Amino acid sequence: MLFRKIPLVALLALPIVLAAANAQAAGSIEITPVSDARTWKIYANVRYNYSICYPSDLLNPGPESDNGDGVLFTAPSGASLRVWGRYNVTDESLTALAADLVDRSASITYRRLTRTTATVSGRNGDEIFYARTALEPGGETATVRSFILTYPAAEATIYDAVATRLSSCLRVLPK
Repeated sequence: MLFRKIPLVALLALPIVLAAANAQAAGSIEITPVSDARTWKIYANVRYNYSICYPSDLLNPGPESDNGDGVLFTAPSGASLRVWGRYNVTDESLTALAADLVDRSASITYRRLTRTTATVSGRNGDEIFYARTALEPGGETATVRSFILTYPAAEATIYDAVATRLSSCLRVLPK
């Protein structure tokens, strides 16, 4: 048979093997893991048609909100991840949506706006926050999907990597 089923573990290890082979050819061996050691799960919201991954070994999901727009994940350390969706009935710009993500007294250290996303991060007292909102145009049915991760500054080494992963896994579900 020309094609065989390859175990998923073998496929995941392939980039590490190739990196090691390239490093060895260059005279040194330094392997950077392809993914972190976290256990990731996916929360999906049917009402606003989005999903987001979350580290289930760090954050525990609460019940979905009464109106079905999202959920609050919490950690014993005080970290939290809040995700939600809504319709953009007031036709807010991404700049306005980004401003609404964080407390006005927060110190913003990073801000990035694209055509469809707004990302902000910074500090609010002893906490670090990372927030992202994505706007899906659609006239009267334009949809906003957002999250904010807040964590103690003392846990930045853990949660900075989580924030990076979250920013790439907030997705619109296929219809």
